[in-house]
Amino acid sequence: MLIHSSPALAGRGFKPTYLMKIDKEWSAHVDALEEARRRLEEALTLVPDAGAGRKCRQAVERSWKKVVETSDAIEELIGSSVQPLPVEFPWQDAEFRQAWQTYKEYLEEQHHIVMESRMEIARLKLIRQFAKNQRAAAIAAIEFYMALGTANVFEINTNDEKQDDNGKKNITVIPIS
Repeated sequence: MLIHSSPALAGRGFKPTYLMKIDKEWSAHVDALEEARRRLEEALTLVPDAGAGRKCRQAVERSWKKVVETSDAIEELIGSSVQPLPVEFPWQDAEFRQAWQTYKEYLEEQHHIVMESRMEIARLKLIRQFAKNQRAAAIAAIEFYMALGTANVFEINTNDEKQDDNGKKNITVIPIS
């Protein structure tokens, strides 16, 4: 083999955990690089191994070595991230799962927050706690957070006994981020 491959180009064990959409793009990139490697190797067999051909071959091999090194460096950064924990939903129904997915997309779109597993587990736990284990209250809270435009999760106090001097209900805000 004239042009060497790399672990990154082989795609071994690559499972990114910190950017949600990079896996698909990285896989396509790796596939394109591997195709380019095969074609370069084929082309180099046609280049004479003497004189100007040798210089051209060496220049291509040096350039490819840089591609392999940078791909390996990116693979190392991505592959060394913390592995995600399994996320268990407090309610398994489609309505809650859809509300939760919409909330995750809202956080990414509005606040550029991509929830990794540990943050997602913590938020699900808090929302369940704040909703007093009531699915409908949890969905309503999620919708309220989005409508309010907040990135935080907090307990919504609807107790009629806790009103300010103007008769308005208080909201207890407990920021977690």
